[in-house]
Amino acid sequence: MAIASLFVLELPPTIWVFGFDYYNPWSGVQHATFHLLDAIIIILNFVFMFLQGPAQEIGELLILLRIWRLVKLLGGVATGVENLNHDLQLKLDNCERELASKKRELEETSQQLVVLQRKIDATQA
Repeated sequence: MAIASLFVLELPPTIWVFGFDYYNPWSGVQHATFHLLDAIIIILNFVFMFLQGPAQEIGELLILLRIWRLVKLLGGVATGVENLNHDLQLKLDNCERELASKKRELEETSQQLVVLQRKIDATQA
């Protein structure tokens, strides 16, 4: 009950900070539909906590909807991390190719330096 109360207490500051567009699916705010669904579930869950019988069971089902939302959110985070990991892997591959190229250039330059040093030594002798 305390957690549900905290969720209900979270709604007014959210409206005050973000405005009603935060919950309006047609406002252009990203994920506004999910924010509205969350708010509806929070309010219904809070109301059903005080009821008895079948209504209380409906409240328990609403808790399952909140858990589903959390699972969906975690799935989105995992997808985002996977995409980030893929991007970082591409950057790493590019850096490794560039490093290999620079190593080859360094080796060629070192060999040219040795040849030039030998020529200098030959002309001085």
